[in-house]
Amino acid sequence: MMPSIEISQELFKRIQRHAIPLVDTAETAIARAFDALEKGPTTPSKPKIDDARVFDGEAPPDLTFATLLAANLDGKEIKNPYWNTLMDEAIRLGFKAYGSLKELRQHCPGNYADGQKDDGGYHYMPDLGISVQGRDANAVWRATSQLCKQLGISVAVEFRWAHKEHIKYPGETGQMAI
Repeated sequence: MMPSIEISQELFKRIQRHAIPLVDTAETAIARAFDALEKGPTTPSKPKIDDARVFDGEAPPDLTFATLLAANLDGKEIKNPYWNTLMDEAIRLGFKAYGSLKELRQHCPGNYADGQKDDGGYHYMPDLGISVQGRDANAVWRATSQLCKQLGISVAVEFRWAHKEHIKYPGETGQMAI
């Protein structure tokens, strides 16, 4: 269960002033504020969607330290996108198309378990009756894009890297699609 917090209406309005419309949730706006705070006293600029770097989905950049901002799968927006929720939605489509966990495994390699398994990084998908092990952003993109290509559906993502010195695009926004 995710922890929940209550905030005042005034603070919520402040968060909204700094959020990217149709992209940010309160959590991603707060995370960006903490990224800026941890980076130091420089004045952060709000990333613009139009300024995003466009990458080839077939040859993605390293997504380590990249936070998913927006995702669209088969023409449908993923609400509150995270890398693993994107993969879960692709798995749902794959499970529906292939009809069984055995078939899904052949088209989307990964660690799955029949029934509920909550340890070792697994989370339960009650609507499918299976558990899926979480993956890092790079593994999610590989699995999701591979499955989407096989299903003949589109996937598009927008993401932002953290402000870290050792990554290639610190603080920048990127987009890619299949």
